[in-house]
Amino acid sequence: MKETAGFVLSGSNVSYVLDLASDLQMARFDRNQLGQALDNILINAQQAMPGGGVIRIRAVNLALTEKEYPSLPAGNYVRVSITDQGIGITKQILPRIFDPFFTTKQKGSGLGLATSYSIIKQHGGSIDVESEPGQGSTFHILLPASSSGTGERPDLAPTFSPRRTGPVLVMDDEPVVLNLIRNMLARLGFTSAGTANGQQAVAEFFRAQQAGAPYLAVILDLTVPGGMGGQEAAQLIRQRDAAVPLFVASGYAEDPVVAQPDRYGFTGSLRKPFVLAELMRLLASL
Repeated sequence: MKETAGFVLSGSNVSYVLDLASDLQMARFDRNQLGQALDNILINAQQAMPGGGVIRIRAVNLALTEKEYPSLPAGNYVRVSITDQGIGITKQILPRIFDPFFTTKQKGSGLGLATSYSIIKQHGGSIDVESEPGQGSTFHILLPASSSGTGERPDLAPTFSPRRTGPVLVMDDEPVVLNLIRNMLARLGFTSAGTANGQQAVAEFFRAQQAGAPYLAVILDLTVPGGMGGQEAAQLIRQRDAAVPLFVASGYAEDPVVAQPDRYGFTGSLRKPFVLAELMRLLASL
């Protein structure tokens, strides 16, 4: 939690305070996936506080009895609560914040909190939120405590030692999604550069080639409103380089480009929202 909060909030006008129970139990989780879930929640909290402030991260032990908590069986849990001093959420919006593609932001995909929800559910846990307009928000994450004394979940923890490391070019018109993908690449040992549309991606790809420092792979968002999307950008890149791995990323799973990426010049596809393990497997296949 300390590592993730420090990384997300570095250089911003928002600070954080950790309040961890001294007898905190171990929890069973995949480090990279939980880190991504926390990334999304902390970024959401930071954006809700444009004037700055403090985010409080609290973790305590929690013993649940049967039917005490919706969707969770009785047992021991670790509860992580992330409280911001932001604008809060209205009662009309509150039930929908974990819905994919739902967002109230002018620039946003609505995938961040949906991804966090999916990750926590995969871990056998639960996530919910308390909020009042003007009073900030608190996100509660419940994770099953581990009785084995070890926090790592061997069945979920991805391991990845790439034979080649280097820069990856990422294009996405949503800054939050762009930063999340770049954070994921950093966790896997890659450097990256980000662009907002296809024109910028093609120009940056050609520049790097001419400089003798080509990109190892390229991840392109399929759809960019008002700008060049991934399909057209891929065609231009392929005219110069037929071998570089190109990946298309989109939330529209039924789109033919996503379903059959090889027919459109892509090496593979990523269906948003995706977790770090999926990106790892795609890169590992190369």
